[in-house]
Amino acid sequence: VALRSGVWPSQPPQAIKALRCILCLPDLCRRESFPGASLPETLQVGRHSGEFLPQPGSGFADASRKPPKMTDLAPHADKFAAFRHRPFLFFWVSRFLASFAVQIISVSVAWQVYDLTRDPFDLGLVGILQFAPSLLLVLVTGAASDHFGRRLIMAVCEAVEALCALALLYFTLSGSTSVMPIFVVLVVIGTARAFFGPAASSLAANLVPEDVFANAVSWNSSAWQVASIVGPVAGGLLYGLSAQTAYSVAAVMLGISAAAVMAIPKPKQHSTMHGNTLE
Repeated sequence: VALRSGVWPSQPPQAIKALRCILCLPDLCRRESFPGASLPETLQVGRHSGEFLPQPGSGFADASRKPPKMTDLAPHADKFAAFRHRPFLFFWVSRFLASFAVQIISVSVAWQVYDLTRDPFDLGLVGILQFAPSLLLVLVTGAASDHFGRRLIMAVCEAVEALCALALLYFTLSGSTSVMPIFVVLVVIGTARAFFGPAASSLAANLVPEDVFANAVSWNSSAWQVASIVGPVAGGLLYGLSAQTAYSVAAVMLGISAAAVMAIPKPKQHSTMHGNTLE
């Protein structure tokens, strides 16, 4: 550029360095494409000159330096790190069984109500009655998980759901054709689930150290997803055998779930509200 414009820089050494940089670009590109190639000796730059072109062996376009492996960049993580902590193991088993049992109950009740009434409106009420308590009690359930022991809330809710499963079993064995008792039981189940959710979500953070918290969240989410997908399938198959079988299996799973919660050692409960708890 200086030669074409007819203007030569006031400091010739700087112009020579810039010219060397321009001349070296093709060789640098060829060196990147063909690692065996080397720069001409006349174009190699020493550190003492203050120039910024890299030297062979400095790490840039160096054939002797191998690219790092992915295993070197990211150390091997333990996929089951969260389960090394016994409190989280009990928690995970409890939540998985509880979610699985609720899915069995939901599918079985829906089929039973439809078999009794053949009314699509009653079938719609099955879903509404289970989820309406969560919407109506949204301002209460979160505060309750802060004021009271979260393990206690989870255990009570799962015990209530187990009793509801036994109530549905009793209703089925009695041979009654009225659906009103079923709807009452569904409201109770929905209320228990409304309190169970916030308590379970906030308890998980207190059961594992910070370095494995992400792994615990992944396993916790996987438990819910598997239960949500496989649970309805299992509920339909069990109801195909008999409604009594479906409700009995759900009651047993909820009982085991409540026992697993009570087996969790009392964790340190973090809360933004300072006050005594019942746990």
